Amino acid sequence: MRGLGISFAQYRILELLTRSQDPHLAHLARNLQVTRQATQLTVGKLAAAGLVDLEREAHAVYVGLSELGRRRLKLFRNATAMVLEPFEERFAHGRRYRMVLLLRDAELALDTPNSRPWWLND
Repeated sequence: MRGLGISFAQYRILELLTRSQDPHLAHLARNLQVTRQATQLTVGKLAAAGLVDLEREAHAVYVGLSELGRRRLKLFRNATAMVLEPFEERFAHGRRYRMVLLLRDAELALDTPNSRPWWLND
């Protein structure tokens, strides 16, 4: 994505805006599972680039794709398809599913244990 002049986080927000029925900052943050502050910073960069329009109301800031954002999103999708299509061809659905399960198992294996570290025990 760096070669396209956009971050992955920005791309995710643009994609989410195409599917969102209630595109305010807090909603975007919840769907992306990041803080509202991080979402606000990323959306601010998208607005500065003219890719989104912001509408401020008393209780929320609403975000919408601008016309430029829609055109650029098509370009971004075409560029990512060049990467995703070969990946999807090489890794059929069953293999991708097993890979996700293995990555989840690895994440759980690295999860912080519930017990106190030995050096804190008396």
